[in-house]
Amino acid sequence: TVPSQAGSVSVYRITVQTVRSANSSLNNIFIDGVALADFNPSVYTYTYNLPVGTQIMPDITWTAGDQYQSINFVSGGLTGTSRIVVSAQDGSISTYQISFVIAQSTNDALASILLDGVEIADFDSEVLNYAVQLPRGTVSLPNITWVAGDAYQTIRKVEGGINGDTRISVKSQAGTSRVYTISFSVSIDANNSLSDILVGEESIDNFHSDTLIYNYILPSGTLTLPQISVVKGSESQRVNIQKGGVNGTTTITVIAENGDTKVYSINFSVQKSENAFLNMIYIDGDSLPGFDSSILNYDVEIPASSTACPIITVDKQFGQDITLLLPKVTGLVRIDVIPESGSSNVY
Repeated sequence: TVPSQAGSVSVYRITVQTVRSANSSLNNIFIDGVALADFNPSVYTYTYNLPVGTQIMPDITWTAGDQYQSINFVSGGLTGTSRIVVSAQDGSISTYQISFVIAQSTNDALASILLDGVEIADFDSEVLNYAVQLPRGTVSLPNITWVAGDAYQTIRKVEGGINGDTRISVKSQAGTSRVYTISFSVSIDANNSLSDILVGEESIDNFHSDTLIYNYILPSGTLTLPQISVVKGSESQRVNIQKGGVNGTTTITVIAENGDTKVYSINFSVQKSENAFLNMIYIDGDSLPGFDSSILNYDVEIPASSTACPIITVDKQFGQDITLLLPKVTGLVRIDVIPESGSSNVY
């Protein structure tokens, strides 16, 4: 206000206005202290990839655009959208949105497969098929376990028994999958060889499990086969003995557990006697006086009143054929002794 000398007054008015900031942009955003990649103050929506298995919300911070801003943070958690609401001094508002995406594991490979706690032979996570032979007599599967490739896999097992396929299906967190197959089979004995063949109670001469044909000579006079038995090469073998008599072929068929067969043959024959000597000569039922099998000639007197030759009989050896020539009363008695083999004798 300015008064003049004459008394008039002039009033000057000065209006002072404070300029308010219109800046509602941030200078930067940080995730766990690291600047957000490709941040642009004029870009308001961001997607941030988190590692597989993230369970804790990262720390979100920022650098304000100026000192006059009011900033409010609203967390959306790991599965929602987090918002940074920036209010400028003049009341204008910008909202930055950050959405998190947790990476999904694509690992569908196992780290190991174990049978009764022992890793399967030659295991490789990229090899999907395995053949496992179980010991003879196995009636149940071993305990089948595994080591997962990571904590996010879904694993399912379907057993197929001791002579079948067990399948282990592995599904990754991202949905990829693979199937491991273990083909189990119980060992079947293929041994079709004997350990020994016995005739009577004695091992057959020169026995060998791979020798299939044998010749066996029985003593002269043998009428029936001796007992034939075997020593199995394996308890699972089935053995069939087909006897062919004392002058024939006996076969021994050996069937292994897996069905393989082997046939042993024994060609039996009775030794032919070369004995052409009698045991005794009888005259009218009485032993010839002074008989000796090795003496071939004898003189025997009969009563003068005899009207016929006495009855001559003999005690012969097994296999001998006898030809007897008699006189009417007196004269030469001829006894031909023919053995199974060799020369004959004449008494």
